[in-house]
Amino acid sequence: KSLCHSLGRPSRSDFVQLEFIDLYDLTTILGNIFDNAIDGCKSVQDKLRRKVEFRLYQVGENLVLYLFNTAKVNIQKEASGQIKSTKEKHYGIGLKNVKSAIEKYGGEIKYDYSDNDFTLTIIIPIPD
Repeated sequence: KSLCHSLGRPSRSDFVQLEFIDLYDLTTILGNIFDNAIDGCKSVQDKLRRKVEFRLYQVGENLVLYLFNTAKVNIQKEASGQIKSTKEKHYGIGLKNVKSAIEKYGGEIKYDYSDNDFTLTIIIPIPD
């Protein structure tokens, strides 16, 4: 069972441990996922429907990053199953870098989407 499917409910905590993640990797992860979420929102014609929701919390010994955004979703995938960039003059490097940074810490990433929204969940085990 993958980490994304085996987590329980988040516990209430005001502090989330992040110092085990290299600042460069954290910037790669957050910068790319927020950039994609903002671009996704821009694709929604009705400005009142545009929404980005981000949560960062700890469940047990796992760091969880949750990002939801509205979007006019037109997902294209590569043969490997990796999501392919649909942005002009972009080559899909951003999400590959995010995945690489997450896997460096034994984590995983999961995407869910419909015609009108996109949800991304990242789970990274917190080392002892």
